[in-house]
Amino acid sequence: LSEVRSWFLTKKNKFNNTGKGTDEEFCILANGFWQAEGYIGGIFRSGFNFYPICTATQLLSEHSVLFFLRLDKSLSNKGTFSITLNSFGKFVIVYRLSGWDTFFSIFVPYFYMLYGAKYQAIHKLKKIYELRDLIKNNSDDMYKVLLVSIAYSLTAHSSRYKLSIQDKLVSFNLDPILLQKVSSINWPDNKISPSFLFILGFFLGDGTLH
Repeated sequence: LSEVRSWFLTKKNKFNNTGKGTDEEFCILANGFWQAEGYIGGIFRSGFNFYPICTATQLLSEHSVLFFLRLDKSLSNKGTFSITLNSFGKFVIVYRLSGWDTFFSIFVPYFYMLYGAKYQAIHKLKKIYELRDLIKNNSDDMYKVLLVSIAYSLTAHSSRYKLSIQDKLVSFNLDPILLQKVSSINWPDNKISPSFLFILGFFLGDGTLH
């Protein structure tokens, strides 16, 4: 693992953007890839201070490294990288963007062609950001319950949470019964038609040939 990480750092330090296609074409391709492989979520750092984290992973190869390095350059070098081993003993590259400033100024403008749950996750994070400010100046518990509820809806993998949403509310001294009073929100979806490059990027992330 240490040798692979050293190899990656050498690639990163020597990288110059000589890939094919324009920046706009690569952007559309990257949107399709993030639709397939990207994650948009976050963590509670302390209290109701929710912190956004957006990540994408891929099996490590020279091509996947070049892809992520070009993506990071397109995103003003705001991302961080890590190289890990998965449960199958394969090397994996993980690309990560985090923090509210990066989310609003870098991530949202670039990933404008996401759809479904990932597009809605962007709007959910925007709502969480608004609720954080409301909670600071308002004692209404429903704002707090709504924030937790939206945060827990960012991913469908609820079994991976260390705490259930009910236990999380209890940790905030909130009654879980308040969940029944949370109004449902109709989140928007993207109206932009996907292009061939988007579909190609999606296939790059989730496609198989066999």
